[in-house]
Amino acid sequence: MHCWCDSLIKSTLWIWFIAPGALLASACTKVKKDQRQAAILDNGRQLEAQSSSLGILSINADLREDGLLLHVSGIPDGSTLECSLDQLPLIPCSDGGLYAKPSAGDHKISVTALTGNAVTAVGESPVFTVAPGVTGALISTSGPNSLALALDDPNFSNGGNWSLGKDFTVRFKMIGKPSCDQPQVKCKVDSRTGWFWVSCDAGGTSFSIAKEQLALGLQFLTVQASCPDRVGPPLSLFWYGVPDGYQPLMLRDISDAHHRHIVDLIKQDDCPYGSQRIYECAPNAADSFSACAANSNSIDQPQAGYRVRLTCATAVGPVLVLGS
Repeated sequence: MHCWCDSLIKSTLWIWFIAPGALLASACTKVKKDQRQAAILDNGRQLEAQSSSLGILSINADLREDGLLLHVSGIPDGSTLECSLDQLPLIPCSDGGLYAKPSAGDHKISVTALTGNAVTAVGESPVFTVAPGVTGALISTSGPNSLALALDDPNFSNGGNWSLGKDFTVRFKMIGKPSCDQPQVKCKVDSRTGWFWVSCDAGGTSFSIAKEQLALGLQFLTVQASCPDRVGPPLSLFWYGVPDGYQPLMLRDISDAHHRHIVDLIKQDDCPYGSQRIYECAPNAADSFSACAANSNSIDQPQAGYRVRLTCATAVGPVLVLGS
């Protein structure tokens, strides 16, 4: 099954609502980032070498009590690695890195190897499952690093929901003793289409976003500490901005000047990777729901009262009314 909106996400032609006032990266930087991301995404199919010059990495995620241990083999000499959990934005990673467990459900990790700015190898792990009740922030703890940061906020869980009706705040802390007297801590707000570094809150131990600037859907925050002589590993947090009254499988609607509507999940984790996803439509109030044409999430010029919903396996989401 292929949804039109999925293609738009992969090609980054549609914006996933960045907070107002965001300063986007330069076009050159964005294209390079998108090309690296595109190199490791292939609709869930096993990656294959596209040419004799592009290698294939062997990836394995080992779930342990203390976290998720990443094994990567076949790394070209002199290259660095960037990882993506479930097709989220790439972050620096390493073979032998230990990461906190992601949210409950099915996951996979994609890895790309870079030599300079060139992609030299790609790979992805088999799908692995995390049992319910276990969440955590992606934080690299491979090897000692006095500038490593950790989440220090019991009210925040990676991959959780955050109501757009309240200010966003998350706290973090330094794990060890930094190698300089005044380490610099930077925060990077990230989305699928752009990123920008901003100052953390005073003291470098928290980050806040006013509710008026919060965005709907998937949002990211990367925090990194540095001294003049070294840089710490990135702490990566992500959450879903949701409206008040949010329900599982709730859809959002994006429309253009031609009255074409694209509907998609507010929270992608509501329908886990590999689950059957069916968009159901009811063009008129008296109609019963049936699969939308070609099971597409693109609807052209719907009349007032047009209804659409999503089913995932046996779960049925709330109804979204279009054209009203």
